[in-house]
Amino acid sequence: MKNNIYLSSCFMLALLTLFSCEAYLEPDLSDNQLATSDVFASDATAISAINGVYGDFMLRTDPINISNGSLSVMGGLCADELYDFTQTYQSYNINEVPFTAFGPDYYYWYDTYNIIYSANAILEGLEDAPNVSEDLKVQLRGESYFVRAFLHFYLVNMYGGIPLITSTDYKENASKGRASVAEVYEQVITDLKSAEDLLTDEYPSDKKLRPNKYVVQAMLSRVYLYMQEWKLAEDYTTKLINGPYALEDDVEQVFGIDNQETIWQLIPSNTNSTVVNEGRWFNPGQTPTYV
Repeated sequence: MKNNIYLSSCFMLALLTLFSCEAYLEPDLSDNQLATSDVFASDATAISAINGVYGDFMLRTDPINISNGSLSVMGGLCADELYDFTQTYQSYNINEVPFTAFGPDYYYWYDTYNIIYSANAILEGLEDAPNVSEDLKVQLRGESYFVRAFLHFYLVNMYGGIPLITSTDYKENASKGRASVAEVYEQVITDLKSAEDLLTDEYPSDKKLRPNKYVVQAMLSRVYLYMQEWKLAEDYTTKLINGPYALEDDVEQVFGIDNQETIWQLIPSNTNSTVVNEGRWFNPGQTPTYV
């Protein structure tokens, strides 16, 4: 009888501890956070969510961010196109990339998966968003599929097989192993084809800051090229050539915000001290960081 009482008491104590932990692990939102229901409370808040995703592409200056230096510098170093005088990223020159806490490799990995998580959160949030218009839901789904494909593509080309993250389920994601390169490419193509079906030729925002169908087709042409699917790469490249883009006659206009060569562009974050890192590092008017 004493044993039964003891076991019952232990069980009740464990149960109370479990519920206490669950309550403890559900902190209040901070002032700069929104609940999912608030994010999709209207068209305006949903658009703010996708704009926040693009803002994360250019979030920081140092260490470099995914689209503010990482793709240019790390890819160039791995391919022996660049040499790092500072030795900060020299490990990429010799293709021996360590995973150091809060180093450049950490941020390349962390930032990319952080944005993938945001894209997944938008896709899942739109499934139950009665206050968001149907046309906008279609647009945002297309953009989110594109973002997820874009980032998985550059991860697989930097690291080979990677965890393929297509949901916000942290329990499932925490135990995911590396998918094969072929599996990642298959998911990238699936997401891009979904985006192509959902998006239109028109840009949903001014200055080409959010992708349209042509942006997706440009990405498909690159992915098929990397897959050595020559005919498909040619087909999608031809769609771009026949699209509403043209080469600038005036070289001084090439880097202008309204130049007609641009397919997709990202606005620098307000937290950046410079416009883009490439302009700072590859500046011929001073001693360059990378050559």
